[in-house]
Amino acid sequence: VQWRLQNTQLDIYTINGFGPAIEVPFELSFGTVPVHGYIDRIFVDQLGTLLIVDLKTGNKPKTDEQLAVYRAAMQAALGREFRWGMYLWGLKTGAASQTPPIDLTHWTNEKLAGMYQQADFLINNGIFIPQPGANCWACGVKAHCDYVKSTYI
Repeated sequence: VQWRLQNTQLDIYTINGFGPAIEVPFELSFGTVPVHGYIDRIFVDQLGTLLIVDLKTGNKPKTDEQLAVYRAAMQAALGREFRWGMYLWGLKTGAASQTPPIDLTHWTNEKLAGMYQQADFLINNGIFIPQPGANCWACGVKAHCDYVKSTYI
């Protein structure tokens, strides 16, 4: 709420046939890999520039890949150029922070397809490379992982 009150120059974008761009569902494919999801918000400023906003209750994401997927989905669905994205994070603590607008144009559909096809190949072939670290405590398969104990040193 505080963030919205401080950013009155942004309005919720309206998608024809859908309505306000809040929790916008999408489906697209990167090569043969289907991807489904929901985009938290799309805003528009007074100049007509669109801004994809992803809300995070916890920490700031380490990459802008998720915003890039949203950008690709909206460009495919709406046929309109999307360039900018932003994370609004820390919402659970009440100390929300935001990234500056992130230029997402370095993410091509080919780049995203390459990543998703590689991940799909690994998953389909049962190849899971452990990455022990600070997030192990939240992992859904930690009870079956030989490497999770290495994070409790």
